[in-house]
Amino acid sequence: MPKVDGHTVLERYHSENVPVVIFSSGSNEGEVRRALALGAREYVKKPLGFRSFVDAVRGIVDRWLHPVVGQPLSGSRDSEANEFVSLIVDGVERMSVLIHDLLEYSRTGVQKTLPTEPASAEAALNEVLFSLSAAIQESGATITNDPLPHVWLESRSLVQLFQNLIGNAIKYRGEAPLHVRVSAELKGD
Repeated sequence: MPKVDGHTVLERYHSENVPVVIFSSGSNEGEVRRALALGAREYVKKPLGFRSFVDAVRGIVDRWLHPVVGQPLSGSRDSEANEFVSLIVDGVERMSVLIHDLLEYSRTGVQKTLPTEPASAEAALNEVLFSLSAAIQESGATITNDPLPHVWLESRSLVQLFQNLIGNAIKYRGEAPLHVRVSAELKGD
């Protein structure tokens, strides 16, 4: 959640059915103890190397997040908590695909094959807009697009490109309202 730390999430939404894993660059003993006391199942210090980072995230997804996908909060009538869990489940599914792709890329160091068919830039953009919807709403950003073509690029790479560009525009915006327009223009053959 943007501008909300893991401790706040634990205080608001702690449930025995939803494992919370704190993934942090810090390892202050007091912070670790506080997180565990609030109900975190695990506190993981972010590894420094890319491969170690990907492996650590994959372990968290496999061990803690996949088991809760599709499980409703038992006895919870809190619609905000249920909506939050639904967003987490959607994020876990997208994260799982991204982590799989990152692991595959890290094993080879380069893309093995060219795409067999063009990817829809519009579908990739829509996936990113859904993924960033909370940040877009919170920032007051306006994101528009012209019709976008199909391009000869692996679809996950296209999603990552839009995610980085739009996410950075939101993160590093100035005081004026942010307006992003995504368009494409054919150049050359």
